[in-house]
Amino acid sequence: FSVQPDISIREFARLVAEKKIGAVPVTNGNNSLVGVISERDIARGFDSHGDGLSGKTVGDLMTAEVISCSPHNTVSDVVELMSKHGIRHIAVLDGEALAGFISIRDLVFNRLSQLELDNETLRAMLENYDAIG
Repeated sequence: FSVQPDISIREFARLVAEKKIGAVPVTNGNNSLVGVISERDIARGFDSHGDGLSGKTVGDLMTAEVISCSPHNTVSDVVELMSKHGIRHIAVLDGEALAGFISIRDLVFNRLSQLELDNETLRAMLENYDAIG
């Protein structure tokens, strides 16, 4: 899911509320990433523009200097990038094209799944150990 820079902030707010997400990549017509817009950008927009915010577009408020990763980066790489730059969302670029968008929530769910799998493996090993005696 992405938006184009010319949609209104009001439309963006409706979309993120409807989809229950906090940030969206901004692309041009060629699926090339041109920015990211988040709830934080809206908060900053209120601070800067006050009542004039509703007349702004995504392109007016988006973050244009986007931190990104490639499909070849590991989960650890992505966590490190997010931590280093103080961000909660990261665009995945395959060359110039947007290939995906990862949130901190995605990383937490990934880690929890990994821990559950590790736990199941350890329990199975212990059960086999107990059976062998």
